[in-house]
Amino acid sequence: MQIDYLADHLHFAPMLARWHYDEWRDLLPQWSYEEALAELQSHAGRACIPTTVVAIADEQLHGSASLILEDLEVVRHLSPWMASVFVMPEQRGKGIGRKLVERVVAEARQLQVPKLYLFTAGPEEYYRKLSWAFYQRADCAGHEVAIMYRQLTSDITNCRNCEGFELSIDNCFGCGQSRVMILKVQNRDRMFCEK
Repeated sequence: MQIDYLADHLHFAPMLARWHYDEWRDLLPQWSYEEALAELQSHAGRACIPTTVVAIADEQLHGSASLILEDLEVVRHLSPWMASVFVMPEQRGKGIGRKLVERVVAEARQLQVPKLYLFTAGPEEYYRKLSWAFYQRADCAGHEVAIMYRQLTSDITNCRNCEGFELSIDNCFGCGQSRVMILKVQNRDRMFCEK
């Protein structure tokens, strides 16, 4: 299995656009196949935003994931996003999705992205197992979705007042508001801000 830039395999863009459109057209009713194709064709760069990576084996396309600036209209202030994580149904359960997710995370880290977001209408547990945390719920065309994030850099410093604790300026793990967080060093228990 090879994870590579779509930019190096643009002949797959029409097929991938069809898969994406068929998978998410109910969630994105204003979106068309033509828009899906145009978006993918615009991801012709490497090590930049936007970009798409694809999973290929034996010259066959098996899946994709994208790194984009904006994804969900109701939270335009959040950026950038991992989006369009898709694996062909017959190829699921083989670790391809995990490889695609980790490649997008690696691309974001290389670009010094401090925090990456995604939204899912599906099970959140899949992403939790890949080190993503819940951020908030949102509405997407009448569907409830979970916004999740993955912290890629650390803003942790030692607390001057409390031995064994660290401070981190981040979003609250409970409400998502920007707060100073306290993390126990010994067991990394997360404390929640007070609303």
